[in-house]
Amino acid sequence: MEKWAAGAHGGTFGGNPVACAAALATIDVLENGALENCAKMGGYFKEKLMELKDKHKVIGEVRGLGLMLAIEIVDKDKNPNTELTKKIIERALDLGLLLLSCGCNKNVIRFIAPTIIEKKDIDKAIQIIDEVLNKENI
Repeated sequence: MEKWAAGAHGGTFGGNPVACAAALATIDVLENGALENCAKMGGYFKEKLMELKDKHKVIGEVRGLGLMLAIEIVDKDKNPNTELTKKIIERALDLGLLLLSCGCNKNVIRFIAPTIIEKKDIDKAIQIIDEVLNKENI
């Protein structure tokens, strides 16, 4: 078998101590229940968003997986409603909830919650969104 000459094969990323420490810390987090909480709280959050959808017809769709969720804001004909989405985001911020829009029409409100989120945090977010939608009479 032929050998490569010294320096012919190498990389600058192999065995970096900081990268290895970060990888070990990530494994610790995953082994300490973060994924289980993500699945459990994600299901709870999605259920609460579905309840909002049933109550407010401007929510056209609830979608997502785990703690990465979204609601689509639509008009009465189920078309994207960008202006209302902006208004919801602004009013929610006034009440202490930071939201971001996404999607081709900027009519989707996304939620990317931390893996350590608790029910009380989800309940507060849902309460604020519900309050904003109620104020808009929608």
